[in-house]
Amino acid sequence: MNNNEWPLVFFTLLSQTSVGLVVSMILLPTLSRNSGFLAGIQLRQNLILAGMILAALALLFSFLHLAKPFHAVHAFSNLSSSWLSREILFASLYLALLAVCYSSLKFGIPAPALYRLLMIACGSAGLLLVWSMARIYMIPTIPAWNSPSTPIAFFSSVFLLGVPLILAILAWRFPDILHHPSSASFLKAAFLLMVFFALLKILNILFIQPDPSAVAAGFSLPVLPLGLKVFHLLFFLAGFLVFWLWVFRQLNSPEVARSFVLYLSVMLFSAGEIFGRYLFYLSYHRVGI
Repeated sequence: MNNNEWPLVFFTLLSQTSVGLVVSMILLPTLSRNSGFLAGIQLRQNLILAGMILAALALLFSFLHLAKPFHAVHAFSNLSSSWLSREILFASLYLALLAVCYSSLKFGIPAPALYRLLMIACGSAGLLLVWSMARIYMIPTIPAWNSPSTPIAFFSSVFLLGVPLILAILAWRFPDILHHPSSASFLKAAFLLMVFFALLKILNILFIQPDPSAVAAGFSLPVLPLGLKVFHLLFFLAGFLVFWLWVFRQLNSPEVARSFVLYLSVMLFSAGEIFGRYLFYLSYHRVGI
């Protein structure tokens, strides 16, 4: 893997974390049938601000990947046929809509009555951004990437990183809300969402990821260190185990503060996804012309 690919590792993961945070703000209250759980204005301001910071950092890393960052504006000229152009468009639109949502809550501009519609538009732009990211890599001459495994991996990261983060921010800034008995349905919905995408990630690794050797056609394959694969899975499994323990104990004794356990799960998931994304770029090999 070229050292110049590291900005892409952090661009994709930071973007997907931000999208996961925002989409979880919309999805989890609906799944939990507890629409008022994230109703506090200051609470939503903090969550959206975190999403904005992550999205802005992601864009910064994307510029570090470019040899001539000031030429990035020319990417908009090829929207009709280039997924890279669409990625840049949706990344910019997503960040702009986040700023508008924040302004609606903080300053009442535009009117707060439009906030929910703006959030849905923002979440939609974020999901389109992740889809555009995945499509960039689905190139016929790169068999390791050109499969449904790539979008599955990217969308799994959205929720495996975004859901624990939203809970960690609540535990840090608004601990009382997680100690209230009314949080139980929200936590159960968050856990079920994590279970779904954790299983999807495992199925993707075991059965959906293509075997590059089957289509290598005599080309030399990149060597993926076994140690990195082990670390990827260990950090992911450890993160999920710690997250499960936190949810289980939180549901049984919500009055007890154990935020450090939740923070640990966020760090483990993040480390696991960094190893996984590093392996993704390391798997690059081109066949044919």
